[in-house]
Amino acid sequence: MPAVPRHHKPIIDAAVTLFRRQGYSKTGLNDIVEASGAPKGPVYHYFPKGKPSIAAAAIEDAGERVVRTVRDLADKTSSTPELIKAHAK
Repeated sequence: MPAVPRHHKPIIDAAVTLFRRQGYSKTGLNDIVEASGAPKGPVYHYFPKGKPSIAAAAIEDAGERVVRTVRDLADKTSSTPELIKAHAK
């Protein structure tokens, strides 16, 4: 059984948060490392191309979060306008 990548998700979560708060260009790799609590080694192991590959993973993760949210809201609402209003809250 392969080892669970314990630093992978925290790195992506930190990147999503930092990119949202301060933007891609103002977020450095050291910021992501510090915010994630991961050592630099795993950052380069999981994301060998550095910040661009972290950004790609962060965008994919953020998109998956939106999909989960919309699906959850669709299950709880009965119309598109109601879903949109619920999502805007």
